Amino acid sequence: MAAKAITKGNIIFQAGQSMDGLFIIASGQVRATFPGGEILLGKGDVIGLCDLYYGVHSFTYETLEDTQIGAYPFHQVSDLKSLLKIPEILRFFLFSSARQAAAVFNAYTSLKKEADSLEASVFEQYQRYKSLCIHYSIPVKSLSALDTAEEFSLEDAPDSYLSSFYTEFHSASAAKNAFTAAAALTEGFLLQASKDVRTALEACQSIYEHHQQNCQFLLNESFSDLFDVYVSLKLRLSKMGENTDEITEYINSLTKQIESCSLISKDLLSERLEDYQKKLVVANVSQDAALNVNASDLKGSLDTILAYSEIDSEAAAEFKSLISQYKNLLDKSSLDDSSRKLRQSITKFFYPVYSAVFKKSISDTSVPVIVQMFLNFGYVDEELAGIDNALYLYSLSGHLGKLPSGQVYTFYQWLLAIYRGEKEPCRNEFDNDFAAHLRELKNTGKISDAEEARMLYDNMERVLFELENVFPMVNKITFGRITTFCPVFSEHNIFRSLESSVVTKDAIDEVLTMIRSMDYSAYYRETAYSNTKCNIAREMVQVEVLPDIILMPGIGSRGVMWQEIEGRKRTTPARMMLPIFHMEDLSTSLIRLTAEYRWEMCKRIQGARWNDVSERSLTSEYCDYAQFYRKNMDLSADNKEKVKAALQKAKNNYKEMFVNDYITWIMFEGNGSPRLNKVARAILFMHCPFSAAIRTKLASNPLYKDMLEAYNVRTGQKLHHLEAVFQRFRSSGIDIPEELEAQETFLES
Repeated sequence: MAAKAITKGNIIFQAGQSMDGLFIIASGQVRATFPGGEILLGKGDVIGLCDLYYGVHSFTYETLEDTQIGAYPFHQVSDLKSLLKIPEILRFFLFSSARQAAAVFNAYTSLKKEADSLEASVFEQYQRYKSLCIHYSIPVKSLSALDTAEEFSLEDAPDSYLSSFYTEFHSASAAKNAFTAAAALTEGFLLQASKDVRTALEACQSIYEHHQQNCQFLLNESFSDLFDVYVSLKLRLSKMGENTDEITEYINSLTKQIESCSLISKDLLSERLEDYQKKLVVANVSQDAALNVNASDLKGSLDTILAYSEIDSEAAAEFKSLISQYKNLLDKSSLDDSSRKLRQSITKFFYPVYSAVFKKSISDTSVPVIVQMFLNFGYVDEELAGIDNALYLYSLSGHLGKLPSGQVYTFYQWLLAIYRGEKEPCRNEFDNDFAAHLRELKNTGKISDAEEARMLYDNMERVLFELENVFPMVNKITFGRITTFCPVFSEHNIFRSLESSVVTKDAIDEVLTMIRSMDYSAYYRETAYSNTKCNIAREMVQVEVLPDIILMPGIGSRGVMWQEIEGRKRTTPARMMLPIFHMEDLSTSLIRLTAEYRWEMCKRIQGARWNDVSERSLTSEYCDYAQFYRKNMDLSADNKEKVKAALQKAKNNYKEMFVNDYITWIMFEGNGSPRLNKVARAILFMHCPFSAAIRTKLASNPLYKDMLEAYNVRTGQKLHHLEAVFQRFRSSGIDIPEELEAQETFLES
């Protein structure tokens, strides 16, 4: 058995790789990592023993120092018998297996204890915060993810006795010596230990993912966390002149807990503490006089908006009464019947008021700032919004204007673009565009032929279609919590600072650039190019068409991929909607929208055959994979169980399952951290390939070797064809068209 030398810091095997042998460590040290933990292997340990039964590595093995390993041939379970005939090998295998199993179960026990403790602490602190809000008569800033979180429980937890069994077996020399006397006993122990370890590792992964989520509840980049709600409570009470010593103790205790959590970025904590101290200084400095001067401009905001709208006085009075009742609700997100009906009543009045205000603003060269706040943010009342938030909205309105920034529109800017004829209205929830909607009205006798002809070219009718058929539905969806939706801007819906949550063109451009740097073809569409002057009858080229991003007025946590094209022309922009104040991570939301766009665009191109696997496409191959995974020979039993769980999580929706895989593809696989199974990875690599820079980084990873070779062959053939076309131009002395040069750049991306 020849030893192979591996230098420090190298990956020997990645989790998910198929086993092609068992490897004994002759010298050096190896770290075996898995989600939620790691174990250390040294001289005499055997790499791969924990995966004998399944034949796929569960750990990622990395050398911590220069290491030498020797290989034993192993391709299937039957190979084990011949290896165990050699007493020395039998002993090595048994002792190493017992040591590794004990280490894994000790790691599992520690992780579970830590996760259970954190979960209990998170829920306790959240309930304490709610109690404090009630005590001080302050609206609760709900953490929606925590409100809907259920107590965690493992579906397939390892039997409780296994941890102590493997720990004691490892330390009991007499027991191990007894097993070495019979090869059948050792074989049975090795295979059973392999199965038990896999169960423990799967449990560790579930616990680890849940533990990560609980850590996010303490502190995260989106400010929807316990640290923010306690800090906000302290700042609010400080401005009210209340004693905040008790809240300060809670914040200090929470800070120590965050510092001890290895899964939370220390840089993020430093940034948030610095932000907290700055806000604390402002809260403690008396600036009442200056604040009153600015706040005076906002007094009676609702009266200003209603007067501007010129709606019926009775309707205006009723809407004002409803807003007053809503302001007085202690828990504005309550699901009780009276609160629900109040929110519905406000919603019923809000949209007619919005339409009336928009109509008047078209001909107004100087729209009041408070009215602009209503149109852009859904703002109606300074007390409901919170005076500090209202002042920020006031200052922000001055920077928005009536023209969009590139392809990023506020909803008001979007309506103006429709009114000016620059944009077509969106399709409604029944997938009908404006023209189809008018035909339907005519066919049902609601309008005449003459009215249809008039309305078709009336831009205000187009705007009204958008306001009545798209706005209410999208506004509710982007809010994120349909059961507690209310369209008016309210402080209780703010989970992070408005400054950090406002969606800007720069923020969107940054995320889209990141996505396109990984999935370079994400927004490219194939189209036919012809040029009679250059004697080009038909060449297929790729054209990039970035989406229109429309920012809905208000606060929310969800994005919507509303339509993939405008009309029937494939080179028109998609329509994506986001709340203008986005309470979740913008990167994750835009990655999700990109995934949904890819799926819907593929369906559009494939037409009725979008799920017909005889015609290869992203949707057809993925549907085939999700539907028939049980029969797929390329999936191990373990991976089939994971696919089953993924389908259940997606509620058997293949598109949702693909979206989740795409997010993993961009966020993890694109950063060199394999998470997908072999089949899903192959589909995504085929239809959503990584850029050249990432492909180069992945070239050394055996998981991608075959896919990269196939990709290079396909791309090489296309480049070869293009080069032949270019050569024809050069021979004729004709300049190469820009469209074909752009296609070459695309293929080399």
